[in-house]
Amino acid sequence: NKGDPIVTYDKLANRWVLSQFSPFSNPPLQCVAVSQNSDATGAYYRYSFQYSYLDDYPKMGVWPDAYYVTFNMFTRSNAPNFVGADACAYDRNAMLIGHSATQICFQQGSSVGGLLPSDLDGTRPPPVGSPNYLLFFGTNSLNRLKFHVEFGIPTNSRFIGPTNIPVA
Repeated sequence: NKGDPIVTYDKLANRWVLSQFSPFSNPPLQCVAVSQNSDATGAYYRYSFQYSYLDDYPKMGVWPDAYYVTFNMFTRSNAPNFVGADACAYDRNAMLIGHSATQICFQQGSSVGGLLPSDLDGTRPPPVGSPNYLLFFGTNSLNRLKFHVEFGIPTNSRFIGPTNIPVA
C-alpha cells in the first residue's frame, strides 16, 4: 500500500471497482480489481496495467464503454519531473467477465495536469456513443476534452480538445 487507493461502484453492472497504484514496482503499475458480483466481500477479477512513468494522483470514472483513469505522470528518478497527465481507458466489458483486458492511453504534455474523467453516478447511461468528458483547470477557465475509445480497433480511439470554457 503506497497510497492513492480508489473504491467506486459501477451502478450499471452492480460491481465494485478498486484500484491501487504500485509506484515503486518496475515498471510502475496500477492494480485494479472488479468484483464478480455486487458483494464487496466476495471474489474479484484482478488486473495490473503498466506505465513507462510513475503514475501518480490516479482518478477513475465509470462510463458504459470503459473505466476511465487519469494520472499525473512523473519521471522515475531521485528528483522526479512532471511529464504531463495521462488519460487511459480500461476495457470494462472484458473486466466484468474476467477476461484479459487492455488499456488505451493518451499521454498529454506537461502543460496538462490534474485531469479528471467524468463519472456516471446514476443508472441512466449517457447517449449511445457519448465520449467520456475530462476536465482540467486553465487560467480563469476549465478545459474540456473528449475521449472516445474503441477496443476492437484501437486506432479508431480519439482524444479531442481541449475546448476552453471561460469561468469567473
